[in-house]
Amino acid sequence: MTGRFIRLSMILAAGVAISTPASAKDFRVAFLAASSQNGFNQAIFEGVKKRAEKIGGVSVEIFDGEFNATKQYSQVEDVTTSGKFDALIICPNDSVGIATAVGEATKAGLKVATTLFPIGPKLDTLEPQVEGLTATVASNPAIGAKEQAQAVVDYCNGKDPCNVVIIIGQKIYPFDNLRLQTFNDTLAISTSPARLTLTLQGTEALLNWTGGVPPLRVQWATDLIVGDWTDFLTNATPPVPLPLTNRAAFYRLVGN
Repeated sequence: MTGRFIRLSMILAAGVAISTPASAKDFRVAFLAASSQNGFNQAIFEGVKKRAEKIGGVSVEIFDGEFNATKQYSQVEDVTTSGKFDALIICPNDSVGIATAVGEATKAGLKVATTLFPIGPKLDTLEPQVEGLTATVASNPAIGAKEQAQAVVDYCNGKDPCNVVIIIGQKIYPFDNLRLQTFNDTLAISTSPARLTLTLQGTEALLNWTGGVPPLRVQWATDLIVGDWTDFLTNATPPVPLPLTNRAAFYRLVGN
């Protein structure tokens, strides 16, 4: 294990103690921020710089991605071909689209670490999806999104109505789409309970409802004491016509 690799590992591990001293030659790290104006990216940069200073012999330069995936892709290419850097740390704008450029960087011998998001098509794994990737300091975006949405659900408990607006970053990016999907899935579970109405129309009854969380089933029974409920209709959507052929029949709406 070379001194350079040890120093980079120390930066990325954020506090793992390695006693091997740094060599005299400067180890050059490029930090590719999603945006240098973003507070989260600035905090990462400050952390990298502090660790680099503590290790010694490590210089760090920041690149502003301006929340522009195309520009950041070009920055990875420039860092790779410039020959000025030994490693790069990236906070990706497009965690899927940047994978090809990052792969070329690792092939060129650069040590590469990603922060905030995994790089590659799978956002729910921290296992390397790009050959040669040194480190992934990230988490599954769905975990945080679910916690955020659940906090909204808790706040809305007992409030009717409770109107919610979701403001998403950019839907062109996979991680923002995953967040949006997680928000919607979590909030959908907390929608208002189903309110049913039954209307008699000639020889049939019309069952209608609002609210509820699909998929829904309409079930029926002829005896409430026995409670032998069977499916009348699965994946039900209102209105549902009910025959009036039995002397007594009971219907209910249930979720799957």
